[in-house]
Amino acid sequence: MVDTGYLEHRDVNGASDMASAQTMAEIRVILPSGEGSRVNHGGAWLVLGWLGAADLHVEKICQALSSALGSASARITAPKHVILSMDPRTQRAFVASVVMQMYMHTELREFGTRHGVWLMSFSNGGTYMFQRLVELLVEPQLVLGCGLLEERSHEDNDDRTKFGAQLLSKWEAAATWFKSNWAGVVFDSSPCNTKNNTHATSRALIESTPWLKSSFGSGALAEHAIESILYVWWSAQRACVPADQASRHEFHDFMECARTGAELYLGELYLFSTCDHVCDHEWVKQVARARSACGTRAGKQRITMQTDFESSPHCTHYKMFPNRYIEQVGEFIQNVRARVQPSLSITPAQPIAKL
Repeated sequence: MVDTGYLEHRDVNGASDMASAQTMAEIRVILPSGEGSRVNHGGAWLVLGWLGAADLHVEKICQALSSALGSASARITAPKHVILSMDPRTQRAFVASVVMQMYMHTELREFGTRHGVWLMSFSNGGTYMFQRLVELLVEPQLVLGCGLLEERSHEDNDDRTKFGAQLLSKWEAAATWFKSNWAGVVFDSSPCNTKNNTHATSRALIESTPWLKSSFGSGALAEHAIESILYVWWSAQRACVPADQASRHEFHDFMECARTGAELYLGELYLFSTCDHVCDHEWVKQVARARSACGTRAGKQRITMQTDFESSPHCTHYKMFPNRYIEQVGEFIQNVRARVQPSLSITPAQPIAKL
């Protein structure tokens, strides 16, 4: 784990310039190891887990990136109340804290500078964070509207203005690093058309919430109840929108994000399955086709790759097909780098044992 203390700038009153514990996220870092680290340099990865993901499962994927591709990684799964929030400021505060932690982590920053920064997004839980990240990178001033300044309302205007300037300066440094080195994105089991998978997503939430499975056997009942109420509220709002309108709205939002951030990175890899009942593979392919037409930095054509694992359920593509999964990610890195730096190459070091 990474000590988040370095993110805090304390003024004369000892107040922290970051958000409260609800918006502060603690990344977990894995540095390159094994054969992969000697023959490859797979870049620095930000891995965003799916709703209710157990850290153990996300960690296994990061370990494979490290051992087979020589990658460094920072993994984090946004809390349920952040993923399900209808207020984008909550998600922006979360993403801003994550990216600033990556920037302040010396080894991650240096690895990303030398070998590129990559993002892996699982399901809509990760994709929502991806959208907020693009917004913040395109408009850095949005970090001031994440609610971080509201926690300083007890201070006079001069102190709050000083704090806002410091916060913006820190975010701009982290954002500049991320943008300058961002190479590509892997979308695993995403983006999902939530209107068509509300029931499946609800079932996944229940499976990931112990107290629901154990008939209120948890000691943190109040916390889980609040999270569940948030989800019901979110689903109810979605359910009030006609299916075709919901699809058009989500597609528009995602494509608008693509156009806005078209110059931020070069490549996208979509990993999906025809057997995924949560994330419709036809929807994913539709989004991928549309996004492939977007331009990128310096007028280069976007690299868009797709892999259909055919028989793996939602967010289990690596679990069921670890070798093929890593091979596809390695090929994606190779293709993107060939567009930017033809002299660089990367191949998986060795097969990964099936889980």
